[in-house]
Amino acid sequence: MARTLQAASALSIEPACTHGAELSIRVWQPAAILHLEGSRAGDGVADATLPATGRCISDEAGSLLSIGPDVYLRVGAVDDTAALTSRFEVVVDVSSAWVCLALEGSKAVALLRKGCAVDLHPRMFPAGSCCATGMARIRVVLWRPGIESRYEMLVGRSYALSLWSWLIDAAAEYGPQPTKEGIL
Repeated sequence: MARTLQAASALSIEPACTHGAELSIRVWQPAAILHLEGSRAGDGVADATLPATGRCISDEAGSLLSIGPDVYLRVGAVDDTAALTSRFEVVVDVSSAWVCLALEGSKAVALLRKGCAVDLHPRMFPAGSCCATGMARIRVVLWRPGIESRYEMLVGRSYALSLWSWLIDAAAEYGPQPTKEGIL
């Protein structure tokens, strides 16, 4: 018998949102996630509109993360793919490879510190910072889009359920309660 496969969150069998007084964790699906490499600004000339390595630029449409020298991830809406193709040597849609998580609230940093070796002090990881790191021994891309207590991360789809379970267990002392709101 043929089986139909559907694009769905790796977390579709679990509640994909937790809320507490001081911490909220949720799964969200951006319009697109594009891997971009090789800026065509010119040989050895930096493009002033691109973020430096370890930094991100966020707007209402999404974020542009600089995760390595001349390597970027665009997370969010993309108005003009043709413009990106002319600006970068490599443009690949990797949306189906990642699951996006958002952690918000006064206890977000405390939770992240339990599984992440990055110094998340605002002096060391200010608004507009991003990095590829490990969280609970799982590779993630972590960024802080603004000054509020909000962090976002990308995790490989095949590891998403493991990370989600770890986050829920590690956050138990902060009291978030799983809900069905926001399930993808």
